[in-house]
Amino acid sequence: MNSSLTRLVEAAKRVVGSYDMEAEQATKTDLAEAMQNLLQQAEEVEAEQATIGQIAAARKLYQTDDVEIDEDARVSEDIDGTGYWVSAWVWIGEDD
Repeated sequence: MNSSLTRLVEAAKRVVGSYDMEAEQATKTDLAEAMQNLLQQAEEVEAEQATIGQIAAARKLYQTDDVEIDEDARVSEDIDGTGYWVSAWVWIGEDD
């Protein structure tokens, strides 16, 4: 699982954990903080989704029978801010 998705899952677990606490231990603040963190993590995962334009450009440049780019591909800006890395599936046959 990628690190952003892992953080999202952990944030969701904290929300559930805050909700499941005994009434005398849990506070509205605990739950509100856990939910705010969950929202923040979800927004980060959403921000990593490639745009339609990025997907189209990646497909035009790289998609073949052996390289596929999903509609919900992830994207990461390069260090210099001059481009993006778009996730892709690369086919490897059983004999490779």
